Amino acid sequence: MAYTKLAIGESYTREQIHATLGGGLQEFLPTKDGRVVCACLRANLHPEAPERVWVAQGARREATAKVAVVQGTPFPVFLRREGPNSEYLGKYRAVHYRTCRDGEPETIAGVLTLEKVPDTGSAAAAEKLAADAKS
Repeated sequence: MAYTKLAIGESYTREQIHATLGGGLQEFLPTKDGRVVCACLRANLHPEAPERVWVAQGARREATAKVAVVQGTPFPVFLRREGPNSEYLGKYRAVHYRTCRDGEPETIAGVLTLEKVPDTGSAAAAEKLAADAKS
């Protein structure tokens, strides 16, 4: 698997993210071996991202959001605003998932809450991130 050192504020293609972290190319929460390896969010679909992620209806989407909370480990978060690339925002941990409330869009099943975790930015931390994603 190719390795790309992630830098906060830099933009990456989905192919680069996939090559570095694994998981699928289409999912908003790509997984590998049952673990969420990152979040790839589109600003138009997740207007409160990265702190609040709207989870669209669908059993797989909802289950993956719950897995992110249960796994408890930080993962990289990318946000695509315009164009094909996504900006790396840093590492976040999923801390809570709740089902949709009245007044929220009918197309969402729930909301996943993320909290930022310190990103040391060191080469060792980047290598550990890639190793964690592979395991």
